[in-house]
Amino acid sequence: MNASFHKINIEEVSAAHSAYMGVYEWLNAKGVRQWLRALSPETFVERQRDGQLFALYLDDRVAAVVTIAFEAGTYWLETIGHEGRWWVKSLAVVRAWRGAGVGKRVMRECEGVVRDAGANEIFLDCVATGFLQPYYAGLGYEALAHKDITYPSGYTFPMVLMRKGLNDDIPTRHAR
Repeated sequence: MNASFHKINIEEVSAAHSAYMGVYEWLNAKGVRQWLRALSPETFVERQRDGQLFALYLDDRVAAVVTIAFEAGTYWLETIGHEGRWWVKSLAVVRAWRGAGVGKRVMRECEGVVRDAGANEIFLDCVATGFLQPYYAGLGYEALAHKDITYPSGYTFPMVLMRKGLNDDIPTRHAR
């Protein structure tokens, strides 16, 4: 199987957004409110332009799309401060690849990108209920804080801030 993880180019944005929307629609159909509002195609273009949008391709098809961003953790300032940090955001694995280890591979790839940027830690936040927190804990992420967050939509969710230290002596695994 041919596999490639890389920043997507502008020509790949539509396929990446389509893959994300498939996951978004499936989650909503199942009643999972991980994302209340879908990210727009324009948001994907902005993330691509900013070098934040990545995809894992398997046999030349998008298997997963993810954003890796260096920014302040707006909702977690009291826990981690105001300085910028590396974040994994909006990870979406195409349903056809469910259970094939794609999410785990993408997380390793993200960690490699962040390690190559010179950082020694990576952050994410997720809904504190359900499978996500245990899933990320199984990948070595530790819970730093829990709190209810009210988003601009007006909805409040119990969230958890998670962090993973990146060991510099682990070789980078992402493709160039």
